[in-house]
Amino acid sequence: MAESNEPPRTAARREIAEELGIDLEPGALLVLDWVGPHGPWDDQLVFVFDGGILTGAELAALRIVDGEISEFAMLAPQEAHRRLRPDMAQRLQRALRALRTHTADYGEHPAQPATAPKHTPETL
Repeated sequence: MAESNEPPRTAARREIAEELGIDLEPGALLVLDWVGPHGPWDDQLVFVFDGGILTGAELAALRIVDGEISEFAMLAPQEAHRRLRPDMAQRLQRALRALRTHTADYGEHPAQPATAPKHTPETL
């Protein structure tokens, strides 16, 4: 989540550092979604940036530094798709397509009933 008056790219960089302990400059915007009000939350904008390809040293430096996360994994797209909620899996597919085509993808998603995830997002 972005802080008050914090640009999305800055928020992404801060969140990565706070949650996984590395300083990573987000790349190109891949996906921008408007998600309608759902559950106790108001509507939101979701930004997905290219995280690039991590070096061996960057991968080794990854560690959980935020109590909100219990685990994470690096997965092939097919495995990630299998583990994600349907809406998140679709967002991943759109991000991968945007990465290939060098074109950001924009979507609008009205509120839908919440469904239980197969795995928590933190496991990915």
